[in-house]
Amino acid sequence: MPLDDPYLSKQEALDIAAFVNSHSWPKFVLKEHLPKAGRVGEYNAERSDR
Repeated sequence: MPLDDPYLSKQEALDIAAFVNSHSWPKFVLKEHLPKAGRVGEYNAERSDR
């Protein structure tokens, strides 16, 4: 977004939405994102970059 004009016209918003929706999305597999059995209910903020 340009810093000097943060507003979009209706057509600009539609163009951006069409662009985003034209891309394929990766398949989301819930099992891959659930905590391990012993850690259910435990808050965890593990970082994957370590």
